[in-house]
Amino acid sequence: MRPEVHPVANATNPNSEIFSDVDRSAARILEEARSAAEAILHAPLREFQMIGAGANSSVYKAITDKQTVAVKLFPPHFDNRRNRLDAEWCALSFLQSEGISSAPRPHHRDDARQILVMEWIDGVRISRHSDSDLAQALTFVASVFKSSENASQESFGTDVEACLSESRILVQIQNRLNMFITDAELEVFLEQSFLPRLEHWCLSNNDLDGQATDLPLKHRRLVAADFGFHNALRQADGRLRFFDFEYFGWDDPVKLVADFLLHPAMSLTRHDKLKVVEAIATELSPTSAFLDRLERLLPLYVLRWTLILLNTYRIDRQANGASQFSARPQQLAKARTMLSRYENPL
Repeated sequence: MRPEVHPVANATNPNSEIFSDVDRSAARILEEARSAAEAILHAPLREFQMIGAGANSSVYKAITDKQTVAVKLFPPHFDNRRNRLDAEWCALSFLQSEGISSAPRPHHRDDARQILVMEWIDGVRISRHSDSDLAQALTFVASVFKSSENASQESFGTDVEACLSESRILVQIQNRLNMFITDAELEVFLEQSFLPRLEHWCLSNNDLDGQATDLPLKHRRLVAADFGFHNALRQADGRLRFFDFEYFGWDDPVKLVADFLLHPAMSLTRHDKLKVVEAIATELSPTSAFLDRLERLLPLYVLRWTLILLNTYRIDRQANGASQFSARPQQLAKARTMLSRYENPL
């Protein structure tokens, strides 16, 4: 069966200060971001440069006479959306309190302007990882898992896309299917390739008890979603620093491992993947049934990732029509490649 801080004076809607007018020029947005950063830092900026931007945030390098920091701007926070600024601030603050220095130190937050100021990390992107890089990533995960013992369940929430049960993942998949626009090529791919595999997984696992039961609290760990080398920098001394913690919270360790293994930006050998699985398994209690869940759920995560790669076809992503349209063939090709891993995810 297919599963169908710093207040802003005179601001009546402060969350829209930076991101409200999508038609504003890039120069004007940059200038407004610079002014907001100067207000938070209480100092004029000698240099202010955009480092990266995505659908969820943009990051700038800000230099004053006394310091260099990273400034991250988030889009407006609505009642029905996750407060990414608060999530990242809480995550970085917690990691710092636990002595985990592989993440940037948080400096300031401005909820009205939706801005986070944190440590600037001098480093280079990881185009090709080494054994040392993989070892550092696994050490970081182990440290976060260990620190999970010191955090209450209330300290960090569970994201709307937390994968705490098979049913939750299936609901996410169905919700994503329901959000696609009408597109002939996409419909052919879904009907002929995707849905048969989804049906296969459901039929192969329909005799399992507890599909709708969330993973017990004692087996959950704090997880940095989207964790991987694509969100890391290598410093001159070889040390890795990890960033992007706006999706940090309680989840099944299987989700972290699945995302680490399957993320399109990760290039892991089979040996690397087996090393990751073995290392994480040793950090968890044998009673957690981690390996059993991973084996059963990894094909389902392949299906989930296939749909994530098709975000350019989502109804709510059509604001930038031309760019979304031009990216669709490439994303559909990536989705086909991801789906081909269903039978052998490792």
